[in-house]
Amino acid sequence: MPDEDRHAYEEGVRRGGAVLTADIDDDQIDDAVRVLEDSNSIDIDDRAAQWRQQGWDYHGAAGLRAGHDRALHGEGLTGRDAVEEQAIPVVEERLQVGKREVERGGVRVRSYVTETPVHEQLRLRQERVDIERRPVDQPLSGAEADAFRERTVEMTARGEEAVVAKEARVVEEVVVRKTATEEVREIDDTVRRTDVEVDQDGRRDDPLFRDDRDR
Repeated sequence: MPDEDRHAYEEGVRRGGAVLTADIDDDQIDDAVRVLEDSNSIDIDDRAAQWRQQGWDYHGAAGLRAGHDRALHGEGLTGRDAVEEQAIPVVEERLQVGKREVERGGVRVRSYVTETPVHEQLRLRQERVDIERRPVDQPLSGAEADAFRERTVEMTARGEEAVVAKEARVVEEVVVRKTATEEVREIDDTVRRTDVEVDQDGRRDDPLFRDDRDR
């Protein structure tokens, strides 16, 4: 047997496996292979390739074989450092409920100027000066003795005119107010979790297949 194959088998035994040899006829080879596959046997070449990817080197493993053999004989097959491990993560979701602010709409209030025609009636008083000449033929009275002098008569005509004034007054207020209320909202959702089911093939008391929960 080549050294590389021999060391691969030795490494498999060191990691807790077993080597099975059989002497069968040629016409029973297919049946034997099928039995091994149904028994979940491993391909030593594929497993050795995985070990090499993990850093195993059969050259270095050969020099350490004696020490490992002593450790196996001293501790038995239950030594956990010599067993290959593959981990299946148990994942679960946790629901985290929070809150954030969002816009729900709003209102915009603006003011603008419009003009409305206003009609009012106002009575105005107007004065007018008229000059009238009347013919008179009568003697002067005593009060009119000084009629031969210069005289000036002045009369002023007055009138009323409309005066328009505007006064701004507050007649209404539009108040924009924002109030806040709180309500209790029920949140219903689902979370996922992966569960691991262990199906043990072989004897349950075999130390190679012991579950931590059996302790």
